Amino acid sequence: LPQGITNGPATFQRVINHILGPDRWKYALAYIDDVIIYSKTFEEHLSHLKDICTILKNARFRLNPEKCEIAQTQTDYLGHNIKNGEIRPSPNNINGLLNTRLPQTADEACK
Repeated sequence: LPQGITNGPATFQRVINHILGPDRWKYALAYIDDVIIYSKTFEEHLSHLKDICTILKNARFRLNPEKCEIAQTQTDYLGHNIKNGEIRPSPNNINGLLNTRLPQTADEACK
């Protein structure tokens, strides 16, 4: 899909959802061109990884190895940090909120 085309992201999302199939939610999430594969064990992860790679290969998708992170126990995905089954906001996304100065006057509180 050419970049900048109207409805390009939505169309690509529908395509990737169709390619990964209805069972994709069991161990994979895709948001546009970011796919995350999650598993409980390393062996399970290898199986899931093989399934997704086969599906993408058959659809003639190519992966950029430099952008791939495989068998990670922690990752940042769509502004969230995922680790040990917990999903938390990435620290980079909440620093502004954490560093906000408390209002000192009623006028500042209303802003």
